[in-house]
Amino acid sequence: MALGYTIATILKRKSHIFDDEKVIVKTDWLEQLNRTYVQVQGRDRSFVENVANELGLEGSYCPHTYIEQIQLERLVNDVMALPDDLKTKLSLDDDTVSSPKEALSRASADSKMKYLHG
Repeated sequence: MALGYTIATILKRKSHIFDDEKVIVKTDWLEQLNRTYVQVQGRDRSFVENVANELGLEGSYCPHTYIEQIQLERLVNDVMALPDDLKTKLSLDDDTVSSPKEALSRASADSKMKYLHG
């Protein structure tokens, strides 16, 4: 239910940026969350994906704000904590996705594509 409120937050961060002609890798350490976030950016999607894979990153390659990322992670954790009977009712197709996290990443990407092309 949307009530029309906007929430803002200030996050103190330390950033490092590694840049070459094809890709930019950014690391942000957020003090309040005691956590590091990594972003890989570039014009060539497959090159960005290869760099991210080499760095051991997984998940959505669509950029999210830190707040969106935290909400997505909480949602994934909630899904992972579901009882087995409810997971069965939700019936994630094991051939299509390897984890609830991947399913949510795909759903997020699908939603973004519909928004961009719709």
